[in-house]
Amino acid sequence: MLHRMAFLSVLLAAGAFIACGGSNTPTAPTPAPVPDCQAHNTATLVMVNSATNLLPREVYLDGADIGLLPFGSQLQRTISAGVAHPVEFRSAVNGIVVSNAQPNLVQCSTFTLTNTF
Repeated sequence: MLHRMAFLSVLLAAGAFIACGGSNTPTAPTPAPVPDCQAHNTATLVMVNSATNLLPREVYLDGADIGLLPFGSQLQRTISAGVAHPVEFRSAVNGIVVSNAQPNLVQCSTFTLTNTF
């Protein structure tokens, strides 16, 4: 009977040890989520039309026409960071370039480019 009780005690102790996981090793904390702009190396470019003649401007970004921008309006685009992006504001009447720039934005930044011509 004594052997049976000793065996039962060992069995219960082993069960308790297994149920507790059997380890005192702490788990690593979950890392903070990475922002999209950091994960994809992007930035935000805001283009504003503040032409003194109040006319709309056609906006080109990286050689592509991205839209007509009425006076007082803005367009916003997510672009690759660390790369120069040619931007042109053109007359909506005759297509002549009235102003241009080549912003090179830092990762996760926002830059506003304003046309006043």
